[in-house]
Amino acid sequence: AMVSSDGWTALMWASHGDERPGSDHAAVMQLLLKDGRVPLEARDQRGWEALTLACMKGYTKRVRVLLLE
Repeated sequence: AMVSSDGWTALMWASHGDERPGSDHAAVMQLLLKDGRVPLEARDQRGWEALTLACMKGYTKRVRVLLLE
C-alpha cells in the first residue's frame, strides 16, 4: 500500500479529509477496505489509525464504515 512520509495511507486520508459538495469519503473508504491492500490497522507516526482520525473530525458515517469492518 502507498504510504506518505508521515505514515498516512489512502484510508487515513479518506477518513480525515474535509467534506466537499459531491464528495463521499465513506464510499471511498469502503472501496479501499474491499480492495484489501490498505490495512485497517495501519498507524501513522503518532500511532493513530484511520478510526482515530475519523473520530477526531466527528465524521460518524466514516466511523461506522471502519467499525463495521
